[in-house]
Amino acid sequence: MPFPAHVVSVLIASPSDVAAEREALRRALWEFNDEHASAVQVVLLPVLWETHSYPVLGTAPQEALDAQIVDNADVVVGVFWTRIGTLLPDGTPATVHELERTTDANKPALLYFSNQPVALSSVQDDQFTALKAFKTRAQTWGLYKEYEKVDELVQQIKRDLLRIVRERFELPTPDLSSSPRPPSNPARPVVNVIKERQQRFDPKGRPRIQTSHFLELSNVGGETAEDVRIEWVEPDPKPTDWTPPSIGELEPVDYLVPGAPARFDLLVHMEATSNLVIRITWRDLNGEEHENLQSVRA
Repeated sequence: MPFPAHVVSVLIASPSDVAAEREALRRALWEFNDEHASAVQVVLLPVLWETHSYPVLGTAPQEALDAQIVDNADVVVGVFWTRIGTLLPDGTPATVHELERTTDANKPALLYFSNQPVALSSVQDDQFTALKAFKTRAQTWGLYKEYEKVDELVQQIKRDLLRIVRERFELPTPDLSSSPRPPSNPARPVVNVIKERQQRFDPKGRPRIQTSHFLELSNVGGETAEDVRIEWVEPDPKPTDWTPPSIGELEPVDYLVPGAPARFDLLVHMEATSNLVIRITWRDLNGEEHENLQSVRA
């Protein structure tokens, strides 16, 4: 059945070394539409220069791209790995120029850096040096995120774009008050402890295997969960040696979208208790609060 929707253009801007991310993000935006367009009445339109620009003579290439896709974008997503990208005549990297043009227009720009391992022989020194300088500058420009895998980037962007759509654009959401009813497949946040072995490189370029622990918060229901919070539950009575693992940057998740988990670094120290209970609280689309207690093994 047809329904009205707001179209939000999302420009994916990046150098050439993150082609896998560009394609994954294009697919992810259409997956977002499949899952949420009817509920939030928003369609996210992925925009890439490969698909949305056209040839024109008589103007500089970047000026043409600015007019055709950059200035018409509602949100710009910038992604970097090992390259800063093509330099414009004034020495500004093209992707950085597009991010700056977006923020100058008071539009939201999201920035992500890849921490994926890379063969040192494939890295151009001048490109990587310029990228590191930009990353240092970005620390004073605003907030950015880092990711280890393409799937992790996709999960982050799904959550971040939903937050941008609901907060920055102040778009209307469906009025559920006139006919309040529980959703047929309500939100259901759950947690899992994830262990990952990753290859890293030491300062001398030698490969090392590192095991990382994460607490993954995912929504296995069909509706978005809002204001999701987690905390360890102290046993009663509390043993003298009860010590939970440390969770890094434990901030509430404003919107937990099905299929887009949130991850928190988990520091499992020697004294940590292994069998624990965690409390998960959240609000559904009707604003009702829910709570769930779940046993986990760290």
